[in-house]
Amino acid sequence: MLLFVADGLVGLDEGLNRHFPKAKRQRCLVHVGRNLMNKVRVKDRKAVISDFKQVHRAANREAAELKLNEFANN
Repeated sequence: MLLFVADGLVGLDEGLNRHFPKAKRQRCLVHVGRNLMNKVRVKDRKAVISDFKQVHRAANREAAELKLNEFANN
């Protein structure tokens, strides 16, 4: 299994599809977090990033999905 972790660079998906059509892709969590922080009020950033980290630090997939649902609904 191939996994590519990237920052969302334009054109990268096209190249991966051409050369590695079965590869899985994941957005870099640092870049996801930065993008998220750019869309949140400054006063809410600490709480939001703390909740965001709970999702990707979960012990397993099921726990992560629960945390993601909580995060999305707050």
